[in-house]
Order: sequence, then structure tokens, then C-alpha cells
Amino acid sequence: MENDIIYFSDFPNLQETGTRKDNGKFDLTLLPTQELKEEFRGYIMYRCKNGTFRALIQDRTAYNHIAKFLNSRINRRIKSLGDRNPEKWISLLKGWMLEQGITIVKEKKSVYGTVSYGEAVTILYFRNVLKFLGQKIYGMR
Repeated sequence: MENDIIYFSDFPNLQETGTRKDNGKFDLTLLPTQELKEEFRGYIMYRCKNGTFRALIQDRTAYNHIAKFLNSRINRRIKSLGDRNPEKWISLLKGWMLEQGITIVKEKKSVYGTVSYGEAVTILYFRNVLKFLGQKIYGMR
């Protein structure tokens, strides 16, 4: 069994410059099952190898929300992300976020002052996890 904590400092591309002393980490012990831990470990390792420090800080916040969602009562019998189809997961996540008072819409302002709206970072992160794992657990191409 691998370590259930993934530290940012283990990846050379994530070495933050400056005086900031944020010991960033993803804590897989927050997830309820071993299968979920392995699924998220794969995606997090991929992001740590290819992402930036700032992106991983944002990912960690979204990951922590999703870990709480996966531990909620509605998911108590879930063993893996393959137990539900991706759209059902997203629908349930949005409902849970609304119950928790977490916004599901993100406002974006362009340099020209126009405003557009999109999905919140947590939803986008979860979509990316499901897409990354899609071929393995859903048989997607």
C-alpha cells in the first residue's frame, strides 16, 4: 500500500519560489474506500507531474470538497467512481454543494468588462477526474 498523503514537495516542478512556506499535500485518508483512494491517486499524481503549484492549490480545495461529498450519507454504499455514470455524479455533486452553501456557478469577467458564467472549480475538477478515469472505469474512448 502506498502512502496516503501526496506532498507537493515530492515533485520538482511544484517547488514554489519565494518565502511562502505552504507544505501542500493531498490527503487520501479523507476518502472512504481503498478503490476511491487508488482512483484519485492516479489523477493527483498525473496533475502533480504536469501541473503548476497554483493549479494544485486550487485542485486541493476542490479535492477536499469532493472528499466530503464522497463521505456524505448519499454516497455511503459507493465503493468506486464507476458505481455511477458521470452525469449522475455531477448532478449529485451539484445538489450536495447547494445543500452545503457552496456556489455551483463561477462568474468570469473578460478584459473588456463582459461577464460570463461557468461551472464552479469543484465541479470542473470532478469532471476532469471522471474524464481522466473514464476509459478505465466507464469504458469510454
